[in-house]
Amino acid sequence: MPARRCDIDHTIDLALSGQTSAANLAHLCRRHHTLKHQTAWTVTQRFGGVLEWTSPIGRTYTDTPVSTVAFAADPECEMELAPF
Repeated sequence: MPARRCDIDHTIDLALSGQTSAANLAHLCRRHHTLKHQTAWTVTQRFGGVLEWTSPIGRTYTDTPVSTVAFAADPECEMELAPF
């Protein structure tokens, strides 16, 4: 899900002393945001935006973000090479 369509969620709730910082914020789709707050599933944030979800029966699932950064040439910035 693109981040622009997600909710920004405090991994450790602000009301439970969770800080508003990159290390404690995650972009969750509405389904996962609801799952976290209204069921027995829990989530722990690891380094690099990795989320570790724990099911009500104790199974863990690792959610590693996919990098979608892609670089493309900008025709306005390309230099012409002089022929030798």
